[in-house]
Amino acid sequence: MEVTSVAEVREFIRRKQELEMQLADALLAVFNDPQQGLIGPLRHLVGLAMADINGIQKQQPNNFNTVRDKKNWPGYAGVQGFDFRRADWTDGQIAAFASGLKAEHCADWIRIYGEVVEDVLKGSADDKRKSYQTLADEGFWEKKEGGLRQRFDANKNPKHTEYAAARTEAWVQASSRPASGIARWDVDFDKDTTGRMDQVFGLMPGATISGTTTDNIFFLDKFSRMHLDPVYYLLPVAAIVAGGHHSLLEVALPLTLNHVIDYTVGLYTTLLPKQVEGGSAPTGALAIKGVLKNFEEKPENHLMLVYYQGVGQPKGCLLYDTATDLRSWQVIARADERLLRKFKEIKTAWPDRNHVLSLSFMGNERTDQAGKPLPDKKAPPAKK
Repeated sequence: MEVTSVAEVREFIRRKQELEMQLADALLAVFNDPQQGLIGPLRHLVGLAMADINGIQKQQPNNFNTVRDKKNWPGYAGVQGFDFRRADWTDGQIAAFASGLKAEHCADWIRIYGEVVEDVLKGSADDKRKSYQTLADEGFWEKKEGGLRQRFDANKNPKHTEYAAARTEAWVQASSRPASGIARWDVDFDKDTTGRMDQVFGLMPGATISGTTTDNIFFLDKFSRMHLDPVYYLLPVAAIVAGGHHSLLEVALPLTLNHVIDYTVGLYTTLLPKQVEGGSAPTGALAIKGVLKNFEEKPENHLMLVYYQGVGQPKGCLLYDTATDLRSWQVIARADERLLRKFKEIKTAWPDRNHVLSLSFMGNERTDQAGKPLPDKKAPPAKK
């Protein structure tokens, strides 16, 4: 179904963006609820990481302090009340501090740990961390000129006024949250692949594909000696999205690329990782499954491809809200390598109807085993 009423499409976009912020808030509430059984093990893992950080700053105090001040780790909400300028944290101090952290504060420490590995340890340790940024050879994680992960400091962006035209009430709400990443960064829609994806799927403009999410995967794989339920991989969907740092899609993409989940845009139950075979899921995992199902079924959850007539000006959308549309949508909107490559081919910040129609035919083209398009077969020669 095609909708050409601009007012109706704008309302679809507004409701969709608000829905995904509400979803992230609901997930974060589950992670923070002690009765759901998720927050305790998460705090324990963060305590292990803090002990590791403590050892690193003792071994490399000068380098560590330089990076600490550059990144302003003491200013992170999850660090408030903890003396980050001392290198003599005791096990008791770490355990006592970690025991009071909220899930979003645990996410702050996970981000800090990733930055310690990247900028202090470097070398082979950072090679392991970066290995989770799959498809790096195709430029999707490259911030330098020519890469496909491009954003501006919002205060220095020459296109800041232009990009402001795309902002909705949901963006204003998310950008007002403490230390919001989307308030600081303007995605360069002309060059950033995931920025164009947010636009076409009617999602909130974020801050490009989330490297902090890959740090979360690295962190859990390193410290989860307790064989935690895979639901913990959804912490970024809760904390990073609810914190106003990235759109939901920008977080779900790295999880899908690393085969943690198999996400299809708007089908929120596909965010749920596969359970460990033979494992017993904690209460919180079942609660998260219920939250995802509830939000997927809400009437505000329109499955749509939006096309534009100018800067921040939607012109219409293709709607896939009926049961008969679902199979096509599962091909079109699967958030994997194929979708990234398809959007890489779109060279405009504001895709028009023809671009969107090209997406609607996804699934008909021939691909190799890696999902890369194959050249069209040549027609057989005419018989003489």
